[in-house]
Amino acid sequence: MTALELKTYEIFKSKLGEEEAGTVLQFIDEKAQEKVSAQKDAVASKDDFRKLEREDSRLEQTLKAETSRLENRVGAEAARLESLIKSETARIETVIERGLKEQLKWLIVLLFGFASLIITVIKLL
Repeated sequence: MTALELKTYEIFKSKLGEEEAGTVLQFIDEKAQEKVSAQKDAVASKDDFRKLEREDSRLEQTLKAETSRLENRVGAEAARLESLIKSETARIETVIERGLKEQLKWLIVLLFGFASLIITVIKLL
């Protein structure tokens, strides 16, 4: 017993008697031990912090790896889409060019046809 416990025991002993003083002090001691035990459980230990730091580090590495993987996928997809857009643009330009050439050809044929018609009409007059 510490000096404080002894003094407390003497005070309770004079007021309550020897047996009751012992019982009261035992009760107080048990309650104090329960409270200390509960606080120990509630407070994280250094090992808990180390575990959390390792877990945090592992999650950070996983996140970086996943981010890098997704960036690579997005880059590859962007390159694929850019290539697809370029090829489709070239195809559309070719189709438009062919259409314009065809229209120009028929325009020239019609001009010659109308010119021939006009010349024929002038000769007949």
